[in-house]
Amino acid sequence: MLDLSRAKRYAEEKVEELQRAMKFSQDLIFRKPFYYLKDDPNPYCPGCWDSKKMANHVTRVRVPQMGD
Repeated sequence: MLDLSRAKRYAEEKVEELQRAMKFSQDLIFRKPFYYLKDDPNPYCPGCWDSKKMANHVTRVRVPQMGD
Protein backbone atom coordinates (compact mmCIF):
# COMPACT_ATOMS: atom_id res chain seq x y z
CA MET A 1 0.00 0.00 0.00
CA LEU A 2 2.83 2.38 0.89
CA ASP A 3 4.59 1.73 -2.44
CA LEU A 4 1.37 2.48 -4.34
CA SER A 5 0.96 5.71 -2.38
CA ARG A 6 4.51 6.79 -3.25
CA ALA A 7 4.07 5.88 -6.90
CA LYS A 8 0.82 7.86 -7.07
CA ARG A 9 2.46 10.92 -5.49
CA TYR A 10 5.42 10.66 -7.85
CA ALA A 11 3.06 10.47 -10.84
CA GLU A 12 1.09 13.50 -9.59
CA GLU A 13 4.30 15.50 -9.17
CA LYS A 14 5.46 14.52 -12.65
CA VAL A 15 2.14 15.63 -14.16
CA GLU A 16 2.42 18.99 -12.36
CA GLU A 17 5.99 19.41 -13.61
CA LEU A 18 4.98 18.64 -17.20
CA GLN A 19 2.02 21.03 -16.99
CA ARG A 20 4.31 23.84 -15.78
CA ALA A 21 6.78 23.09 -18.59
CA MET A 22 4.01 23.10 -21.18
CA LYS A 23 2.64 26.44 -19.92
CA PHE A 24 6.14 27.94 -19.90
CA SER A 25 6.71 26.73 -23.47
CA GLN A 26 3.40 28.23 -24.62
CA ASP A 27 4.18 31.57 -22.96
CA LEU A 28 7.65 31.83 -24.50
CA ILE A 29 7.83 34.25 -27.43
CA PHE A 30 10.70 34.51 -29.93
CA ARG A 31 11.72 38.07 -30.75
CA LYS A 32 14.90 37.91 -32.75
CA PRO A 33 17.47 37.09 -31.52
CA PHE A 34 16.09 35.93 -28.11
CA TYR A 35 13.15 34.26 -26.41
CA TYR A 36 11.07 36.24 -23.92
CA LEU A 37 8.27 35.53 -21.48
CA LYS A 38 5.38 37.91 -21.26
CA ASP A 39 6.08 40.59 -18.62
CA ASP A 40 9.73 39.52 -18.27
CA PRO A 41 12.21 41.96 -19.87
CA ASN A 42 15.11 39.52 -19.41
CA PRO A 43 15.78 37.42 -22.52
CA TYR A 44 16.32 33.66 -22.58
CA CYS A 45 19.15 31.97 -24.45
CA PRO A 46 17.86 30.72 -27.82
CA GLY A 47 20.59 28.07 -28.16
CA CYS A 48 19.81 26.62 -24.73
CA TRP A 49 16.07 26.51 -25.41
CA ASP A 50 16.26 25.21 -28.99
CA SER A 51 18.76 22.44 -28.27
CA LYS A 52 17.93 21.28 -24.73
CA LYS A 53 14.70 23.04 -23.73
CA MET A 54 16.64 24.68 -20.91
CA ALA A 55 15.40 28.15 -19.95
CA ASN A 56 18.53 30.14 -19.14
CA HIS A 57 18.46 33.91 -18.92
CA VAL A 58 21.02 35.70 -21.04
CA THR A 59 23.38 37.43 -18.66
CA ARG A 60 25.85 38.93 -21.11
CA VAL A 61 25.73 39.61 -24.82
CA ARG A 62 28.94 39.80 -26.81
CA VAL A 63 28.66 42.34 -29.60
CA PRO A 64 30.91 41.40 -32.53
CA GLN A 65 33.53 44.01 -33.35
CA MET A 66 34.86 44.76 -36.80
CA GLY A 67 37.38 42.09 -37.72
CA ASP A 68 35.79 39.34 -35.54
